Amino acid sequence: MQVGQADKASVTLTFSGTDDASPEERVRVGGMVDALNLKLRAALREKEAGVYGVSASFDTWTQPWSGYRVDVRWLLPLSLWSYCGMKRG
Repeated sequence: MQVGQADKASVTLTFSGTDDASPEERVRVGGMVDALNLKLRAALREKEAGVYGVSASFDTWTQPWSGYRVDVRWLLPLSLWSYCGMKRG
Protein backbone atom coordinates (compact mmCIF):
# COMPACT_ATOMS: atom_id res chain seq x y z
CA MET A 1 0.00 0.00 0.00
CA GLN A 2 1.28 3.47 -0.87
CA VAL A 3 0.31 6.55 1.05
CA GLY A 4 0.56 9.95 -0.59
CA GLN A 5 -0.68 13.45 -0.22
CA ALA A 6 -3.31 15.00 -2.43
CA ASP A 7 -2.41 18.15 -4.34
CA LYS A 8 -3.31 21.10 -2.15
CA ALA A 9 -3.70 24.82 -2.61
CA SER A 10 -3.03 27.43 0.03
CA VAL A 11 -5.08 30.64 -0.07
CA THR A 12 -4.16 33.73 1.96
CA LEU A 13 -6.11 36.97 2.24
CA THR A 14 -4.09 39.81 3.77
CA PHE A 15 -5.45 43.10 5.04
CA SER A 16 -2.83 45.63 6.13
CA GLY A 17 -2.23 49.31 6.66
CA THR A 18 -0.96 52.01 8.97
CA ASP A 19 -2.03 51.83 12.57
CA ASP A 20 -2.71 54.70 14.95
CA ALA A 21 -4.91 52.61 17.25
CA SER A 22 -4.62 52.65 21.02
CA PRO A 23 -3.40 49.53 22.86
CA GLU A 24 -7.01 48.89 23.93
CA GLU A 25 -8.22 48.98 20.32
CA ARG A 26 -5.46 46.55 19.33
CA VAL A 27 -6.61 44.14 22.04
CA ARG A 28 -10.20 44.40 20.72
CA VAL A 29 -9.09 43.68 17.14
CA GLY A 30 -7.03 40.73 18.36
CA GLY A 31 -10.14 39.39 20.11
CA MET A 32 -12.21 39.83 16.96
CA VAL A 33 -9.62 37.88 14.96
CA ASP A 34 -9.74 35.10 17.59
CA ALA A 35 -13.54 35.01 17.24
CA LEU A 36 -13.19 34.96 13.45
CA ASN A 37 -10.87 31.96 13.77
CA LEU A 38 -13.49 30.05 15.77
CA LYS A 39 -16.34 30.97 13.43
CA LEU A 40 -14.37 30.04 10.30
CA ARG A 41 -13.39 26.65 11.68
CA ALA A 42 -16.94 25.88 12.79
CA ALA A 43 -18.42 26.95 9.44
CA LEU A 44 -15.89 25.03 7.36
CA ARG A 45 -16.23 21.87 9.44
CA GLU A 46 -19.97 22.01 8.97
CA LYS A 47 -20.23 23.03 5.31
CA GLU A 48 -16.97 22.37 3.49
CA ALA A 49 -15.66 18.91 4.30
CA GLY A 50 -12.96 19.24 1.63
CA VAL A 51 -11.14 22.12 3.33
CA TYR A 52 -8.11 20.91 5.29
CA GLY A 53 -7.61 23.85 7.60
CA VAL A 54 -8.23 27.52 8.22
CA SER A 55 -6.64 30.18 10.40
CA ALA A 56 -6.79 33.91 11.03
CA SER A 57 -3.98 35.91 12.60
CA PHE A 58 -3.37 39.51 13.67
CA ASP A 59 -0.09 41.39 14.05
CA THR A 60 0.88 44.97 14.85
CA TRP A 61 4.22 46.73 14.93
CA THR A 62 5.63 50.17 15.70
CA GLN A 63 9.05 50.19 14.00
CA PRO A 64 9.98 51.64 11.55
CA TRP A 65 6.33 52.80 11.36
CA SER A 66 3.09 51.73 13.02
CA GLY A 67 1.11 49.16 11.11
CA TYR A 68 -1.16 46.16 11.32
CA ARG A 69 -1.83 43.01 9.35
CA VAL A 70 -4.66 40.50 9.44
CA ASP A 71 -4.16 37.24 7.52
CA VAL A 72 -6.88 34.69 6.79
CA ARG A 73 -5.50 31.41 5.40
CA TRP A 74 -6.98 28.14 4.35
CA LEU A 75 -5.71 24.95 2.76
CA LEU A 76 -7.88 23.03 0.32
CA PRO A 77 -7.59 20.32 -2.32
CA LEU A 78 -6.88 21.55 -5.84
CA SER A 79 -10.21 20.09 -6.88
CA LEU A 80 -11.90 22.93 -4.93
CA TRP A 81 -9.56 25.62 -6.30
CA SER A 82 -11.92 26.66 -9.12
CA TYR A 83 -14.81 26.65 -6.63
CA CYS A 84 -13.09 29.64 -4.98
CA GLY A 85 -12.97 31.51 -8.30
CA MET A 86 -9.22 30.95 -8.67
CA LYS A 87 -7.28 29.85 -11.71
CA ARG A 88 -4.18 27.69 -11.56
CA GLY A 89 -1.11 29.31 -12.86
